[in-house]
Amino acid sequence: MSELVYRELFGWKYELKKDCVEAVDMPGVSVGATHEFIRIHGGFMVVESYYAWNGANVVPDSPDLMRASLFHDALYQLIREKHLGMKWRKYADQLLRDIYTREATRLRKLKRKSGKLTWLDKFGIKMYAGTIYNAVRVGGGITINKSEYPDENIVTL
Repeated sequence: MSELVYRELFGWKYELKKDCVEAVDMPGVSVGATHEFIRIHGGFMVVESYYAWNGANVVPDSPDLMRASLFHDALYQLIREKHLGMKWRKYADQLLRDIYTREATRLRKLKRKSGKLTWLDKFGIKMYAGTIYNAVRVGGGITINKSEYPDENIVTL
């Protein structure tokens, strides 16, 4: 797993400053030459530096949610741009939940002197992960079909 490096932007909230890699379970999917910033191949998804995303939409952005929102937004973009079919939407939402759970657990362990989580930590992470997942299952369909940035607004010089 690689580290996440980004900067905050106006319009889009963040710009990735270093390529970021995540293991994915997407058999038979290969996206590469068809997209400028996102590649999926051999069980890995790579979001390349300078990719911009808007973070979480319903809940506040937080360090434990940044990586999850990056890969979720990238998958939604691939679906919106027809590089992936709508059947991958549920997987994108599950990946958001799973990455958040992993990152929240990792970051909370770092804060604890013992390096172990309490039952309350575990319960809170699981509840928040479920809330995030349910929110994107309900509201994600609206954003995935929205064309905020249609092709005619792209300028090539």
